[in-house]
Amino acid sequence: MQATVIANQVLDYANGCGEEMSDGQFGNTVNGLREAVSRLNEVSMTSIRFRIPKLKNLTDGRLLSDFLGLGDLMNDLRAHDGCIESAWIDDLLARLAEVEDKLQRLHFKSLGAILALQESIVTKWKGLLPAPANVQPVVSGRKPWH
Repeated sequence: MQATVIANQVLDYANGCGEEMSDGQFGNTVNGLREAVSRLNEVSMTSIRFRIPKLKNLTDGRLLSDFLGLGDLMNDLRAHDGCIESAWIDDLLARLAEVEDKLQRLHFKSLGAILALQESIVTKWKGLLPAPANVQPVVSGRKPWH
């Protein structure tokens, strides 16, 4: 998920700034984290519009937003007071990890359902084919290249 990549890049950047950040470095860090939160909140808002199809071990027709369990939109640091709380960063990283894990599980469940459907189509299709004719090869004394 892009939000995870962005958050990790920003935190690597912030970690490289040392003990004291300049105002510019702090601003870059806040802006980067806001972008990650914006992407996470976008996933949350978009997920309200989609229902999960019938998949193994999942309730049919459940809203994607319920499956992801994001809850309220995350605060995007607009009202920060010159520092970023470590608890806020921990919450962001935990939400990102949880959403990424759930989306990956949903992806593989969907892939499994597609493969199972493909196998059932092949089985049905093979059942509709006529039996192959019993054809005997023609044997002649001549070599095929003559």
